[in-house]
Amino acid sequence: MARELGLRTMCGCMTESSLLCTAAAHLGSLLDYADLDGPLLLAEDPCRGMQYDGGRMILPDAPGHGARFVSI
Repeated sequence: MARELGLRTMCGCMTESSLLCTAAAHLGSLLDYADLDGPLLLAEDPCRGMQYDGGRMILPDAPGHGARFVSI
């Protein structure tokens, strides 16, 4: 709908774990902007998902979205 209206798309977060950001990153090809650096702002991320390499997001190759809990 946004594209039909000539609008740009963005997905962002604040202090989300890598669980949410990994799932959101799967929408990356549909977005104009992705601001998914929330896990980098956490003192401890209870999940493991996508990795960050400079400005690149690297998605895991595990089943589903690939993120998993490591501690609660």
